[in-house]
Amino acid sequence: MQRRWTAAAAAITALALVMGACGGGGTGGTTGASTAKTVKIISSLPMTGASRTQTVEIVNSIKMAIDETKIPNVTVNYEALDDATAAKGSWDAAQEAENARKAINDKTVVAYIGTYNSGAAKISIPLLNQAGLVMVSPANTYPGLTKGPAFGAEANEPGVYYPNGKRNYARVVPADDIQGAVGATWAQELGAKKVYIVHDTELYGKGIADVFRTKAKALGLAEAGYEGAQKADNYRALANKVKDAGADLVYYGGIVDNNPAVLLKDLRLPDFRTFAVEVKQPGAVQGEATRVLGRYLRDVLRLYEMWQKTGSRRAHRLLLKLGIRPVAAGNFAN
Repeated sequence: MQRRWTAAAAAITALALVMGACGGGGTGGTTGASTAKTVKIISSLPMTGASRTQTVEIVNSIKMAIDETKIPNVTVNYEALDDATAAKGSWDAAQEAENARKAINDKTVVAYIGTYNSGAAKISIPLLNQAGLVMVSPANTYPGLTKGPAFGAEANEPGVYYPNGKRNYARVVPADDIQGAVGATWAQELGAKKVYIVHDTELYGKGIADVFRTKAKALGLAEAGYEGAQKADNYRALANKVKDAGADLVYYGGIVDNNPAVLLKDLRLPDFRTFAVEVKQPGAVQGEATRVLGRYLRDVLRLYEMWQKTGSRRAHRLLLKLGIRPVAAGNFAN
């Protein structure tokens, strides 16, 4: 939480300069009195879905930072908008565009805090840029929002996001060209020799995975595989591919909304294909073969249940001998 509060506070500090300018502080006429003003800050973050835990902390941090930032003759109102939808369970492009337009159409708005996801920033930066509205992100990391191709961005970036030719956007966290490279270096320090790289196909996920990929190659790490995996209820097929490739480390680039915890769970499951029975044609599998597999699965589940309920060391040892690494309930989060 400390890191997120620091990012939000840094964003508020940057915006305080803008609000200070709105506050005036000069002398009007011969009275020397300043005109009191009321301004608004809007945030646009995914308040629905898996990211809510983090974004609620950011919103609370923004509120606290606003309360602690006093500007003479200026009253600051704050409105937290949700750029996610229940249907999608994460940020939505149409919703983000609607939030940006709402901020633009409200003449009391002086600043826009957001977005949480880099893909969403690609939607709102150009809209707010044309309106001349300041935008500060506590979380965006895709290099192309502020950096050029030399840092892993596309050929037309970042200029494509600033149609009026002036920068209205800033972020207060390191970009992926730093984070992804550090990740590859850390993988090498952990002793990894062969890495499998997975991303969620979104701007942030693919961006950081590509940076990791480039750095890993430069470090001499072998690539076992590279692919995009969209949100799914299970990744067992992908987990089997990882195991077949002989990877000793998996690097995932993506957001928590796209189920990386499910991928982690499936990677930790034993490879049941070892116990599979080849089916040459329908009805060719004998009953005994299916009973053998059934008994194995039953025994594994019983051992796992025993370990979960009692902490039995014997059950734990037996599971390890079967090639299963027991994981406590609730430990599948990344």
